[in-house]
Amino acid sequence: QLAGMNRKLNNNIETIFLMSNVENQIISSKFVKEIISLGGDIKKFTTQSTIKALKQKYG
Repeated sequence: QLAGMNRKLNNNIETIFLMSNVENQIISSKFVKEIISLGGDIKKFTTQSTIKALKQKYG
């Protein structure tokens, strides 16, 4: 989205992305909620207390 927006604002702008190591990346809460609502395992993404709260809310 960002690259497309930059391109529309100025066709001369080249946008590049440098990805960090997966351990240092942030995951969107939207994705975590979607994973748990579909019955997926979110242990790798959040704490036990958050998992408990999300399970109560999303099943």
